[in-house]
Amino acid sequence: MSSTFMDNLIGSYKDADIVRYITDSPRLSSCSSVSLLSANLVSKECQPGLIEDTLQAMEVARQLGIRVPSVKRVVYFEGMVYLIMERVDGVSLEKAWNKLGWIKSLRLALELRGYIRSLRSMISSTAGSLKTGECHSGSMTSIDYHYGPAQQT
Repeated sequence: MSSTFMDNLIGSYKDADIVRYITDSPRLSSCSSVSLLSANLVSKECQPGLIEDTLQAMEVARQLGIRVPSVKRVVYFEGMVYLIMERVDGVSLEKAWNKLGWIKSLRLALELRGYIRSLRSMISSTAGSLKTGECHSGSMTSIDYHYGPAQQT
């Protein structure tokens, strides 16, 4: 296998080969689930049970005019799921935030507020997540409801 990931061959790589590229690629930060496959593509590790909802949320955001990286391929391999997406070049908001002036911070906060307002304007046919309707909440799933919440010790 070549040591350089070829973007134009994304559809012809076997899943196992892509996973090898992912594990050999640098992470974007030390605790990141995002790997840099090439100058144009990144891989993001996702929870298998959330992949449908993740893809649906990205599509809804795109329909609302929110800029979202396009997914080039989804790789399922040995119980893991990887999204291969286009790379958005630039500094992460986490790194840039402390260096922004107050005017840029305010502009960015207003832009993010607009995104949130757009997302909240959506009406879903289910009470849970967009695609599966399941509720994914750490606080709800961490409680053992076998005996009811009042009997927790």
